[in-house]
Amino acid sequence: LSRNERALCLSQVGAKRVLSAVQPRKTLKALHLRSLDSVLKRADARLVYALATQLEDESWKSQVHAKIRRLPAKDIGWRTVEAVTLPSAWYEKCHEKLAVRTLHLSSPDVGVVMLLPVSTMNKPGAATIAFGFVLQALQRLSIESLPYRRHGFVYGYHNALPEIILSQQPKLLSVHGIKPSWHLVHELLSKGHIEQGLPEMEFELQDLSWQSTEMKLASVSSVFDFWVDTHYLGVVSSEGKPISFHILDVAAWVIRGFEYGQQTAGHFEGSLWNELCLRYLQQDVLSKALQKQLQPSRESVLL
Repeated sequence: LSRNERALCLSQVGAKRVLSAVQPRKTLKALHLRSLDSVLKRADARLVYALATQLEDESWKSQVHAKIRRLPAKDIGWRTVEAVTLPSAWYEKCHEKLAVRTLHLSSPDVGVVMLLPVSTMNKPGAATIAFGFVLQALQRLSIESLPYRRHGFVYGYHNALPEIILSQQPKLLSVHGIKPSWHLVHELLSKGHIEQGLPEMEFELQDLSWQSTEMKLASVSSVFDFWVDTHYLGVVSSEGKPISFHILDVAAWVIRGFEYGQQTAGHFEGSLWNELCLRYLQQDVLSKALQKQLQPSRESVLL
């Protein structure tokens, strides 16, 4: 489902190189492990790295970012984002230190979404909302790297990756009163509403793809076909409140046992605003104004 979603991140070798140089001592202690070398021989280095970013302090992270800037170019590159599961034995040892109430944790450093082996509710809608959240998290990893899809190598992957990790990507300027997000640009590019005819792309724009959460779910099972293209649909209740038809809002409503009209509409509201902006920016003058921002220059790494 996420095979066309790629992120600029550390390779397995790169993650191992960073961990060896800046050892995650608090993580090893939390897992009751003595030797990092023995762990890396049998475990995915990206998983160890992702867990360390949650358990180590700011001093460790600063040292890691400094090490990333000195890595060989081959240790950082474009890779398909992945979901990996944290071993249950590890989770049992460190879950109190993680102190999170989610089913997953994202690590842009290594391009993975780490699934936590927590017990889930045995209720209708629980699997739908959990799977949907993971799909959204994987897509966000890809979008966070979007500003560097053109000229990222010239700018320097070792410079770009710390910016991605710290959420310091280049900002987009307002277009006729609309402040476009990189999520919006990603969808516009994927659907061909912004043309990118320049040859300097580090991989083909065809690699970009966009599907709503319910479209991805429907590709897994036809029982979700009803929900396709409903992520920005809703109605107004007699009290003037929005009633969402977004599948994740509805799933949360079912899990909590809410009556019709009581459900939250957070996903619907975000999707509706995104759809309005998307259609507004498809107008020729506006799309060209946005496209101009995305053209590369000597000072810019945007696309």
